[in-house]
Amino acid sequence: MPDHQLSVQLNITGAYFVGGIRLCLRGPGLVNDVNTLQTLDMCNLLSTTNETLARTSILTAVLITFVNQTKPLKIGEATL
Repeated sequence: MPDHQLSVQLNITGAYFVGGIRLCLRGPGLVNDVNTLQTLDMCNLLSTTNETLARTSILTAVLITFVNQTKPLKIGEATL
């Protein structure tokens, strides 16, 4: 499987405190003949109650490819 890495750095100057981060992943769906790519729309809030995040925070997200192949019930029908 291919491996991709993305790094994002936010610099906040001044007397501001960050209490949480909302991480969202979104992508359109696609239908190509018998192949269907599902729409991706996921958000997750990462925070701690009554605390600020650390001075340096590292978030790791792992995306897993899931392939579902459906065999036909009758001989000669298409595999989805």
